[in-house]
This record gives sequence, structure tokens and C-alpha cells, in this order.
Amino acid sequence: MKRLKKIWWVIPAVLMWWGCERDYLFRGGDEGITFSSDTVMFDTIFTSIGSATRNFRIYNPYGSDMTIDAIRLAGGDDSKFRINVNGVPSHEVYEVPMRAGDSLYVFVEVTINPGESSDPSFVVTDSIVFSTKERNQSVKLVAYGQDVVLMRNQTIESMTFTAEKPYLIYDWLKVDTAAVLTIEEGAHLYFYQGAGLAVYSEASLKVKGTKENPVLFAGSRLEDWYLDKPGQWEGII
Repeated sequence: MKRLKKIWWVIPAVLMWWGCERDYLFRGGDEGITFSSDTVMFDTIFTSIGSATRNFRIYNPYGSDMTIDAIRLAGGDDSKFRINVNGVPSHEVYEVPMRAGDSLYVFVEVTINPGESSDPSFVVTDSIVFSTKERNQSVKLVAYGQDVVLMRNQTIESMTFTAEKPYLIYDWLKVDTAAVLTIEEGAHLYFYQGAGLAVYSEASLKVKGTKENPVLFAGSRLEDWYLDKPGQWEGII
């Protein structure tokens, strides 16, 4: 008798669980899904250095739970971009569930390799394709690349920096004792977080910028938000 009572308790519990389980069988209507942005834009990205993370949201505009068949980078494995869909990092994700009226985040990063273009300034593009039912939608990805001369924790003898390519400084760039660092007009020096320029005893720094063609010393984060933020690099000592 006790065993029979236990069975009667189990059956309603199973039925409740079955009734509450979401099926996500709906694949979207003719209008597709909606996005918080149709383009993800990256400002100047230095070669070899990963970008800041951008994100946008996907919205399920329907009154039913749904499944997105696939979310993928059009460039596949060869893409310079990386995506993370709601916590899943991959260049393609399948069978993505979304509750009615809900949204989820897509995070995007990009890394551009040196030598990507013979032009020191160039544009890298791709798109994220969303497949629902028989409909494909996309969000464009655009990054402005800048080839640089990368200098990481170096002590240099006398040398000249030109305006041909920007210089990206990691850690400290040190001008050795009695050496001369000449920086020609129009040269750009960008310093990563915590980086700086140290001029040793009896060494010299000759900066030849002009009013028309100045020399730029700046932090490596070029997004508008960082333009007036102090403490991005350690300065010149």
C-alpha cells in the first residue's frame, strides 16, 4: 500500500515537469528577429593587439518561445573576428533558444595580424549571419586596422623614429646612456597601459614636430571614451 502511494505521488510530479518544459519549436515569423544594432564598428585596431569587446543584443519580438537555427561568422574559421553568443564562444552556434519577448547578448572581438595589408591603414570586414526558419539576417562587422612597429620592454641605442608607421610601446622603452632618440615630425607613439618612455643619464630625446605636423604621444586606447581619461600611460621620465 505504501508503495502504491509513492507511485501516485511520482506520477503528478512527472506530469507537472512535462507540462512546464518549454519546447522552443517556433522558428520565427516572416519578420525574423530584431537587433539593437545593424553594424558593430571598431575604431583603430593595432595589429597583433586584440580589440576591446563590443556587444549587441538579439530580440525575440514574438509572443512565443523560439529557436534560432544558427548564428555564425560568415568568414568562418578564417575570420579575424571572434564571437561569444550568450556565454558560448565559437564561430558558429546552432539551436539557440530564446524565450518569448526576451533577448540575448552577442559579444564581438577582433585581432588583426601584421602584414594583413600593404597599406598601413586598412579596413577588415565580416558579418554575423542569423538563420531562422528559411530566413537569413546579418549584422555587419567593421574594424579599422593600423599596422604598427611594436616595441616591448626594449633598451635602445641611438635611433630615429619616422612617420612611416606608428609605434606601439609595451612596458618601458628605454633610451640607453648617452644614446639619442630622434623623433621626426608627424611620428605617432602610442603607449599601452603601464608603458612609458625612460631617457637614461646623458641620453637625449630630440622631438622634431612642427605646428603643421606635430609628434603625437598618446595612450593606445583610441575610443572616444578614453580621450580625456588620465593615467592611461606612465609618461616620459
